[in-house]
Amino acid sequence: MLSTEIQEAVFLPVGVPVLSENIREIINAAGIMMFEDMPGMNKMRDNKKSVCSYIILDVDREKLDDIYPVLRLTENVLYCDYIAGQNKLLLMVYGTQFSEIDKLIEKNINGLDGVLKVKEYPIINIFEM
Repeated sequence: MLSTEIQEAVFLPVGVPVLSENIREIINAAGIMMFEDMPGMNKMRDNKKSVCSYIILDVDREKLDDIYPVLRLTENVLYCDYIAGQNKLLLMVYGTQFSEIDKLIEKNINGLDGVLKVKEYPIINIFEM
C-alpha cells in the first residue's frame, strides 16, 4: 500500500467577482441562454464518461476584468471565479477526454492577453477506473 504524507497545503478562498452591474447582467443572460440552447449540457455533466479538470490561472491584474467574462462564457467551462486576494482565476472545465481539455487550454486560454500562467489539475475518480 502506498503511503504519502501531505507536505504542504494552501487554502485559496474563492471570492465574489467585482464586476459592473451591466457586465454581470450580460453574463447572467448569456448563461441562461446557453443552458436553454444546449439541453445536453446537463447530460454531459452527469455522464460518467466525461472528464473534468480544475484550472488555476495567474492573470495580469489590469487584464483580470477583461479575461473573466470571456472565460465565463467559454464552452466547456462549468465554473469560473476569482480567488480572493490574488490575481488568479479558478475554472472547472469538462470534456469527453483529457485531450479535449488540453485543446481548450491551448486554443481558448493560453492565447488570452494577460494570462501569465496556467495550471491544470485533472479530476480523477478512482471509483470509476
